[in-house]
Amino acid sequence: MTYIVPSWSRICDCYANMGDLLSAALATEPVHAAWLDNRIPRKAGDKNDANLISMGNLRLRAQSLMKKLFEKTSSPVYRRHWTEIRDSFARDYPRHPSGEALEFKVALQKYNEAKEQKKKRSPGWKGTLAEASKRFAKVAKDEKSPAQQSAWVMLIRCAGMQDDWKSMAARADEALTYWDSPGAVKLAKAQPTIGARVAKARGKTKYWKSEALIKQKKWDGVLEVLDQFEIKHGDQDQIILSGALGNTVQAYIGKGDID
Repeated sequence: MTYIVPSWSRICDCYANMGDLLSAALATEPVHAAWLDNRIPRKAGDKNDANLISMGNLRLRAQSLMKKLFEKTSSPVYRRHWTEIRDSFARDYPRHPSGEALEFKVALQKYNEAKEQKKKRSPGWKGTLAEASKRFAKVAKDEKSPAQQSAWVMLIRCAGMQDDWKSMAARADEALTYWDSPGAVKLAKAQPTIGARVAKARGKTKYWKSEALIKQKKWDGVLEVLDQFEIKHGDQDQIILSGALGNTVQAYIGKGDID
């Protein structure tokens, strides 16, 4: 290992310096195959494993090169290779620091892709959204991921994109229940950074739950979930705060308390 990765990395550099981006990307394939075949030693579950980091970084280099090729040529072939490397990175290099962040990033890209497909009435949007939801669910279960809280919120929004208001509200309740669990509360108190992310996500979760309840005309439920929202969650962005206020007013109108 002392010479293997540096040697292949330098071969990659040589091709890249000559402007041959395709050969540079392909030069990384033999060591990637060796990694997948377990011919390169690894420490399972150890994100500080030197081999994991060096091999993962080389794979990210291949991803970057394929992306550049696609951007230069607009070829669907290069796009397919680029997205395949991107989408499989977290699976092939588990616990790699970039992989943990990349999993949420890919899920978000899939969500936005599904959103565009739905707008264009493409029949494949549900499949794309299902893949996004699967990836968000994986991140939501990972307490070590800095995107865990955001993943919970996006799971709620995935249900909303399907106009499944009951599931949307149920997912919001699931997230709130999780954050109120003894283990999650203990973790949030022990690590202020996580606590701050939970507080932010809790406000967004309540807002999206209110959206689901609005669609079901459950006015009392809306008022309950948004009770003192600005006081409890005043650090939310203006869109969320305005939306929460609008939903509160709509709930009062729906109940007949405001003419």
